[in-house]
Amino acid sequence: MGYLIIILIGFILFKNHIYDRNPDFWIKQFYGNPTIIYLIYICSEVFFGIFPPELFMLWALNKGVLSFYIFNMAFFTAVSYGAGHLAFLTGRFLAKKLSTRLTRLKFFTTYLPKVKKFGAPLIIIAALTPVPWSTIALIMGATKFNYQKFTLYALSRIARFAVYGFILYHTHALL
Repeated sequence: MGYLIIILIGFILFKNHIYDRNPDFWIKQFYGNPTIIYLIYICSEVFFGIFPPELFMLWALNKGVLSFYIFNMAFFTAVSYGAGHLAFLTGRFLAKKLSTRLTRLKFFTTYLPKVKKFGAPLIIIAALTPVPWSTIALIMGATKFNYQKFTLYALSRIARFAVYGFILYHTHALL
């Protein structure tokens, strides 16, 4: 929640002090350049969901063409799903390298059994809600959660993008 407040304050400051002085420059630089938007999105998804995917969905929606929106929704979904798998595998790698140090930490000895016990619901909740998806995937990898089960439960991430995309498209059409 704190990072969202920081992003909101940063956005307001940027808009009031930089963007409003020369909006055409900023629109041309970012909004009109899909490559930059895609790179920002990929970095955000890989590095723990810095920006919510809904921001990028709105960007795609405001381009005005349904086929562009559908393509982007598929792209955003695939990147997010893939970033979750990358985070999971990173967690596995880190767990192997740090296993002796992690087992000594009180946090791991206290919460590891709970994470293993409630792993499936945790994956599904992170996949469907604004809970940081990559962070949960990293934790699940670090706790050596079963990869096949993770892959299955992670498919609910696709449902999130489908539902959110559908809702955004239809609410935008009403405006």
